[in-house]
Amino acid sequence: MIKKLLAITVLVVVASLSIAGCASPTSSNQAVSSTPSASARPSATQSPSPTATPTPSIVPFPSNTPSPLPTPTQTPTPVQATAISFAMPPLRFYVGETMGSEIALQTTNPIGPVTGATVNLYLNGVYVGQTTTQQGFGSATWGTASSVGNVTLTASFAGNSQYGPSSVSATFQVVTPQQYRS
Repeated sequence: MIKKLLAITVLVVVASLSIAGCASPTSSNQAVSSTPSASARPSATQSPSPTATPTPSIVPFPSNTPSPLPTPTQTPTPVQATAISFAMPPLRFYVGETMGSEIALQTTNPIGPVTGATVNLYLNGVYVGQTTTQQGFGSATWGTASSVGNVTLTASFAGNSQYGPSSVSATFQVVTPQQYRS
């Protein structure tokens, strides 16, 4: 009878350890003996007592998230220097005549035409219009000559991501037809 009481006590202890091991957050650190003590070994007539098996704890694995690749930076294209000039420089206009001019916009090294550039025109410092170059040339008219005297025309290209800025000025006369003949 003592042997049966001892076996039941061992069974209760093992069962309580097993239950405690399942509920404990540190179950992986608890040691459970799977070999019963000599006094608690079952005899040939007794059924063996169940042994506790530790419950494996779930350990998250680090994810293999690749680190972001650096964004490649583009090498900036060097800005080409430009030179602007009057292809047909205005020399004089008659009072009442429509004023206009041809301009040329070229890269300087290597020499080549600039297409699609907007060139602004200023008459005595006042904006009078613009032209867009095609194969390096643009043509613009900016009004009617109204008074006699010297006038300064400035053509200016502000530059962009491809081409550098440039400007040019020229002075011309507005005259009456009688002044020109004399």
